[in-house]
Amino acid sequence: MSFVRKRKSLVSVDQVLNRVVAKLGLDRRLKEHAFMGLWPLVVGDQFASKSRPIFIDSSGNLVVTVKDASVAQELSLMRMEVLKKLKSAARGVGVNVSGLRFDLKQFHSSAQSESETSAAIVEPKRPGPRPDELDAVQLTDDDFAQIAELKQSLGQEELAERILGVFEKELRLARWLADEDFPKCTSCQAHARYLHTEKQQCADCYYESISA
Repeated sequence: MSFVRKRKSLVSVDQVLNRVVAKLGLDRRLKEHAFMGLWPLVVGDQFASKSRPIFIDSSGNLVVTVKDASVAQELSLMRMEVLKKLKSAARGVGVNVSGLRFDLKQFHSSAQSESETSAAIVEPKRPGPRPDELDAVQLTDDDFAQIAELKQSLGQEELAERILGVFEKELRLARWLADEDFPKCTSCQAHARYLHTEKQQCADCYYESISA
């Protein structure tokens, strides 16, 4: 991906994100999930496959786990430009992001299968929703009104549909987990597919605790 293309992509994201995130009344964890779900739109597919945001630490740094040191170095060259877009989005959604930190330890472990991580999991992992189940989740009238308002506000701008899709998926997943009575993380109270260790933490809180 050329520098010119990267810059154009980042500018397009910047133009759209402020209006999108400012209009969404999501709780803190859902805000963070939706915010981190925009990472591929900020850095592009090339880096999205080699890096993954895992949590926001107590100092306000977005912690991004990377495949190896070379990926961290490449992203470091884009740090200021990427961080500018992330901060803009974070302010609008009410999330505090003041910096960007790369983690070289968690990339592979955060993608491990159930069998590889079973020793760290207290609650048995339950299957997530199939695409058709997620599509069947009943959103409230307020949810639909909010989505329609956002769509009208965004118009035909580049990436608008993809960004709306990220937020709608987070809304549907959160409602599905609650409707299916999945357990809650003891730290953030978010419903989760599985909980880690005797502290019964969701993946976000677990990786935050071991990466501190």
